[in-house]
Amino acid sequence: MGIKPIRQMAQALSFGSAIRLGDGYFSGRGNLPHESELQGQAAIFNFSIGQGTLLLSPLSMCNLYSAIARDGSYILPHLVTGFRQGGSAERIEPSAPTKAFSPQTAARLRKDLRRVVTDGTGKTAKAESCTVAGKTATAQTGRYENGKEITVGWFCGFFPADDPQYVGVVTVENANGTAAAALFAKMVDTVMKTKNASQP
Repeated sequence: MGIKPIRQMAQALSFGSAIRLGDGYFSGRGNLPHESELQGQAAIFNFSIGQGTLLLSPLSMCNLYSAIARDGSYILPHLVTGFRQGGSAERIEPSAPTKAFSPQTAARLRKDLRRVVTDGTGKTAKAESCTVAGKTATAQTGRYENGKEITVGWFCGFFPADDPQYVGVVTVENANGTAAAALFAKMVDTVMKTKNASQP
């Protein structure tokens, strides 16, 4: 493929961009390396799996997983900054959806991410309340403590897997993706329990 279409997909997902969450609130920009920095097969391979100089915030990963859950399109996340009198949430109009890839690609990714949890590295993300789809990761930091590299465990996913309603990302410093996946399962059960309790 070469680097051009891979980097174009990263741009379509807003990688390397600060996300405006509300008045005066922005996510970290991360780092989307320029095409000129990604020469040679090793650089392309590293970039494709999130290694090298590519840096992403958890919200950037939410964009990716939202697109997978929503048939290839995502809506930039935003904060609810207050409440009206009476307890109803202040209404904030979401941004228009951004299309990143085809519904067919999204469907294939949903199927694969479901299998990660049922049969792969994400088994600890299995929740009691509903099905989960997602992926583990263990990011290198280049920082060491007592001769051992500090890593960051990630789990990015959505639930329920067959009818996605929520997307989430868990990161845990000095851990691996398995630990992050276990916390994701607890988050899923908490969200679903709260949702079910609020329904008549």
